[in-house]
Amino acid sequence: MPTKDFQRDLNEAKSPGRFPHLTRVRAGEGDGSISFTYTDPVEGESFHFEAIVADPHDYPSNHSFFVYSTSDNVPAEITKAVDEIVPQSEGLSIHDVLSTLDLVVSGALQGSTPQSFDDVGDLAIPSDQEFEDDLEPSDWTEDEDSFLSSTQSSTKFHDAIRRDLRAVKLAGLKVGYHGDPTGPIVVSVAIRIARMGLSEEAMRAWNVRPADYLILLIRYGRYQTMEDLNLGGDSKIQMRVGLCDSYKPSLTSTISAFQETVSSHNLPQMVEIKDSDPLRELFIGASLDKLLNERFLHIARLRLRYGFTWTGAELFFQAAQGKFIGPDDARSPEFAVEDTWITPAPNFLHADHMADMGLSSANISFPLVAEHFLLRHFVKCTEFCLVCHCKTHDSFEALKPYVCSNGLCLFQYMTLGMGPSLEYEIRTQPYVVDMLISLAYERAKSGRLSDFPNGLGLNVPCATAVGTLPSQPVDRFGQPGVSPQTMSTKDSDETAVLCHEATLSTRKMELSHNCAPRVKEGNWIAILNPAKPMTGEIRTVWHSRVLNVWETSGHVALSRPVSHGVQLQEDELGKYAAFIPVQYVIYDMNFDMLPEKKKQSTIIMLLDNLPDIDAMQTFLGRNDSGKLLSSWHDMVSPAALDLLRWIVASNRSCILQDGPQENDLVSDMKGFIQFRLVQGAPDKEHRFMEAVNQHAMRTKTAYPTIFAWHGSPLHNWHSILREGLHFKDIAHGRAFGNGVYLSNHYGTSAGYAFRAGSSHSWAQSKLKIQSMISLNEIVNNPAQFVATSPHYVVQHLDWIQPRYLFVQVGNTPAFLGADVQTEPPMLYAQDPKYKVLGLSGKVIQIPMSAFSSKRREALTASPVTASPGKSHRKKKRTSRGTPRNTSYLDDTASVSTDIEDLMILLSDAEQELGSVSSKSKKVATAPKTDFIPGTLQEASLSLISPPAYATSAATALLQRHLQTTLKIQEKEPLDELGWYVDPSLIRTVYQWIVELHTFDQTIPLAKDLKAANLTSVVLEVRFPPNFPMDPPFVRVIRPRFLEFALGGGGHVTAGGAICMELLTNSGWSAANSIESLLLQVRLAISTKDHPARLAPGRNYDYSVGEAISAYTRACIAHGWAIPKDLYAISR
Repeated sequence: MPTKDFQRDLNEAKSPGRFPHLTRVRAGEGDGSISFTYTDPVEGESFHFEAIVADPHDYPSNHSFFVYSTSDNVPAEITKAVDEIVPQSEGLSIHDVLSTLDLVVSGALQGSTPQSFDDVGDLAIPSDQEFEDDLEPSDWTEDEDSFLSSTQSSTKFHDAIRRDLRAVKLAGLKVGYHGDPTGPIVVSVAIRIARMGLSEEAMRAWNVRPADYLILLIRYGRYQTMEDLNLGGDSKIQMRVGLCDSYKPSLTSTISAFQETVSSHNLPQMVEIKDSDPLRELFIGASLDKLLNERFLHIARLRLRYGFTWTGAELFFQAAQGKFIGPDDARSPEFAVEDTWITPAPNFLHADHMADMGLSSANISFPLVAEHFLLRHFVKCTEFCLVCHCKTHDSFEALKPYVCSNGLCLFQYMTLGMGPSLEYEIRTQPYVVDMLISLAYERAKSGRLSDFPNGLGLNVPCATAVGTLPSQPVDRFGQPGVSPQTMSTKDSDETAVLCHEATLSTRKMELSHNCAPRVKEGNWIAILNPAKPMTGEIRTVWHSRVLNVWETSGHVALSRPVSHGVQLQEDELGKYAAFIPVQYVIYDMNFDMLPEKKKQSTIIMLLDNLPDIDAMQTFLGRNDSGKLLSSWHDMVSPAALDLLRWIVASNRSCILQDGPQENDLVSDMKGFIQFRLVQGAPDKEHRFMEAVNQHAMRTKTAYPTIFAWHGSPLHNWHSILREGLHFKDIAHGRAFGNGVYLSNHYGTSAGYAFRAGSSHSWAQSKLKIQSMISLNEIVNNPAQFVATSPHYVVQHLDWIQPRYLFVQVGNTPAFLGADVQTEPPMLYAQDPKYKVLGLSGKVIQIPMSAFSSKRREALTASPVTASPGKSHRKKKRTSRGTPRNTSYLDDTASVSTDIEDLMILLSDAEQELGSVSSKSKKVATAPKTDFIPGTLQEASLSLISPPAYATSAATALLQRHLQTTLKIQEKEPLDELGWYVDPSLIRTVYQWIVELHTFDQTIPLAKDLKAANLTSVVLEVRFPPNFPMDPPFVRVIRPRFLEFALGGGGHVTAGGAICMELLTNSGWSAANSIESLLLQVRLAISTKDHPARLAPGRNYDYSVGEAISAYTRACIAHGWAIPKDLYAISR
């Protein structure tokens, strides 16, 4: 770490205005590194530089600087000038070096280049130029309080966070941070989605990819341990959950995650507004955020206090809501429950850090416990209620999470938006939402809707009054004949409807009353039959939100009106007279109190005024915007929003739209949009699968299910998707008995789908649905059907499960795109006796994606080829039925860890390396390692001579790196360091022989070494001529490791090369120190997740050639940039 002299001078150099043309002077990514920006005063162009002191402990006397630019646009004359002047920087202070560089770059731009540091004073600096320093991160404030401001250093804080984050790292997770370890800090814990064992259909339904990281951000005002939090310390910590392409979101995204809005003027200057690593929305992110911030710490404390499991603590916490329960209650058997799952869980879900530490808060890592708790509720989210977060105790596994049967949970789920957010569904599956709205509208319009959003507290206008002119004047208290301000009418049910009269200013959108208005700010009103515009279209009803009320004057300010999902613009309002008399009704009627017919007409009215799905998507913006439809105050009324949320959330089937590019389309259905029911309502799906399994076990049939069509008018599908197919109503007679009628001929069922008469389409629908037909999976037991010809008539409702919906829409080409359909790689083998015919009368091909991944494993025991008419041939497949890319599974070190994140794990921020003498480090105790340094025989190694490609700059820097490394090695205990460089084996600084030793005895590698009677892994590190701009090449010399394909890991390739992004041009940073490099390589080899193993019986060394070859293949496979001098350093 930097010495006090270096840190003091750097802090002074950070002062604004210190240098005429330099800004953003700050600590770089590594020890002894300084970053700064030069701005050309004439052109305004900026160039970014890094200055590195190889060994900060030599500062301020025996040091020198290495300076380079990180910008791509630096003119050649600047690079030349800097290269010529930098070698003479030995012994200069930070201030002197930066001042000189300021003058040198200015001179180069003016055509004058000094030949030495003595010449820099001759360069002229324009005196009339004013320069303003950019803000440092510590200068940025949020409402007077710094988000990540610095505080005085504290050994206690650093040691605590280092211990806790090491525990996270050793658990196989990625960890990083933003901020100050001794002050305000945000810790990031991450794990790849690929490691969670999620099914393919779950990943698609949840909109996650195997390569994504699940991110947990924990924001502290100052870092606190589990012990601090358990003792009732300042628990004002905040947590956020999301997805990211990187293991740590950018600072921009991190700040945004804890703010409602972030604008460019209040971000640190060092952060670009264009976000390279954004934190994206998670489908249940709001529910998980609420759980972590409101319940997690209380539940963790209950575990520590009473020794509960997670399940027991969650039950106890829920039972304590609204009443007092104490220690005696904690002993109840009700809470003495184990953590169990409906289906097998991945190994990491069985990890219990709290139990492993004996429920002792002093030994527990809070970030690791929080991550374990998060994974429990994310990976198994379908087994928890999304509101109370307790186990649902269902006996079946759903594909999407829902709520338990508690009435309060259901209310909060619908009204408060807990659970999968409506906004998420609109962003990810917009046309599924469009279809659900359209079907609800059809059902209400036909007068058949019988399930309503009761209990949600919807305030609505009277549907009868909307579109009906009142007849008798009443006063504002409902008394007739007194005042023309309000009017009364009666609907068909003789219910009194209170209407109001006023004059509307169409230019200002203000209502004028003769007396105090009865509306309040925030109310919505429906303006009935506004006067006909002077030109253009007549809009019969307007809906507006009340913006302001002046009771004294009787004026009411309104938002621009909405009609049929469109907000009128000023030019449209200009078609009306400036002042028009209007009548209006207030959204103040309780929906629950309406009779059934009025509920139907109210739902129609509310949906009529929703914007279309494209407009909603445009308003919500990108996935990480965090926008909610509830913030579209002047466009969507609260009643319409709650209705929309009910329509989407009450549909318990998981429906996805399939596209041609996904190889998921059923054949011979050209001209239809295909929606796939990945899972029906979970309880219904469970009963269906039980019926299938019982039939298959009893009959031992090779074809446990068959498929058949079902056609029905549009107004029935809202009910079918919620309740399943049934035969309560008789629509076309039952000539062949009671049951659900299906057919294996598309044409037969299509005839019933088109018998709907006139369609009642939702006007704003982008789909404009014309008809709908389903393809259903049925238990293959025709002998028990009521009839099999000319229709299948199935009386057992649990024997039928819809799998596809085929929708004919009004604008088919726009939704289908190019008429291209690729064949699915795997097809379902239909029973030859009951094959299904499609649109043109041909046998359809059903993709295996119609089934869950678990069912596909069973069904693909004898899969068929994709070509119809050919004999069924068995295909070689993987153990899981489909090929898998396992490169994501071992990510703890393959993705380069930022240097700051590495150093907080592996270095002491409060002690200088030279502050403790080697004598004081040695204690009279038995050594904690069986490794003996200096025992490696030179004759057993291929040592190289100084290479021809050596450069003076690289040589000088490597000499300093070696000196620094040996100093660290001399002063640190061997067992704590974990690596050793023998100086007697170094003939050239371009080749280092390093031994890694003293591994954690619990990992497989340590056990393998002990069994082989070895105490170290011998590495060779070769440095390129362009070091530190290019990374070194690191390989294992001995022993040989087990290949990845045979169960090995640890990022050791088949040829012995260490292949991780850090060691490629894609992930390398010139600021990396050799200490951090060696420790990160050691961590990669030591990972517990997908661990490195020794290859038994192979007692010969790796060669350089095979290492280079394997390294190159791995880089190509991962898309990483190969260092240009790789082959030069191998000779």
